[in-house]
Amino acid sequence: MLAQACLDASLDYTSARCQFGKVLREHDLVRREITQMATQVEAARLLTYRAASLQDAQQLDAPHATAMAKYCAAQTASKAANTAIQLHGANGIGPGNALHRLLGDARVMELIEGTTQLHEINLAAHVYRQRARELGALAFRGEAPTSGSHQAAPPV
Repeated sequence: MLAQACLDASLDYTSARCQFGKVLREHDLVRREITQMATQVEAARLLTYRAASLQDAQQLDAPHATAMAKYCAAQTASKAANTAIQLHGANGIGPGNALHRLLGDARVMELIEGTTQLHEINLAAHVYRQRARELGALAFRGEAPTSGSHQAAPPV
């Protein structure tokens, strides 16, 4: 996974590089960035596994789960590449550097099989339709919605 490669490079670099009298990994801001990157990488991985599982089981929600996993993985890869370059500073921006290539690859991931914005539009429409179905099922059973909204929005 592209984002994992960025995380690994960042872990290695921040463990070896010293700045202001201590190893980069000992700085709170660096730890924060590493924590966010690691969490996002794991979330993207789990969404991908879920999508694959739904696809293997031939579930109707598999295409939506796949689109969500692709969207999350592309966003995660882009953010991870940018963060890795930020953590590497000038050492991460040279054309021969692997991070430079990973940043370009991450950008491509945001474009193939539909742009990020197209995925956002489609995923939002699906989520609204899903919520409308949930509210319809509650109304059918005579139950009230549990959210702050007291009336159902019209179906999308």
